[in-house]
Amino acid sequence: MSFQISKTAQDWFKKINNKSPFDTSPNMDFYYMCFLLGINSTKQKQLNEPEDGKPFIAANATWPGLYKDNSKTIIAMLLESELENFSIDRRDKDAVKAHLNKYLKPSSPFDLTDNAIKIMDNYSYTGFLELQEEIHEAPSQVNVFLSQYHKVLTKYLS
Repeated sequence: MSFQISKTAQDWFKKINNKSPFDTSPNMDFYYMCFLLGINSTKQKQLNEPEDGKPFIAANATWPGLYKDNSKTIIAMLLESELENFSIDRRDKDAVKAHLNKYLKPSSPFDLTDNAIKIMDNYSYTGFLELQEEIHEAPSQVNVFLSQYHKVLTKYLS
């Protein structure tokens, strides 16, 4: 299983796709930016499942480019968010271990179970919907978009 970004999100980002800094692995960049919003916005909301998800990484491929070096941090953010969502008592080591084992699969290309990847897709899509709601118009200039994105992310982190 591979990460999926919705066709709607791909269309929304198309005017800044392949423009610096989104010229190395643009779909992963957009996916990750939306994932960051999603894990921070769902504290009060439900996750949304992408209706038109489309894999953007080849089967059996691993984390693209710079994301490989940061994959453990990304996975940790997912796990932390899920522990919080399920109100797992971190002092109960057996409960934490049992819960985390539902997400981790070291033998897979992303070190995640298929279900964990699906949950990441849902966080990313939820973040995309939040971004779309906050910014309204699809981005056409990278510098304007990054400034708008920063404001939205900062709002969610406060």
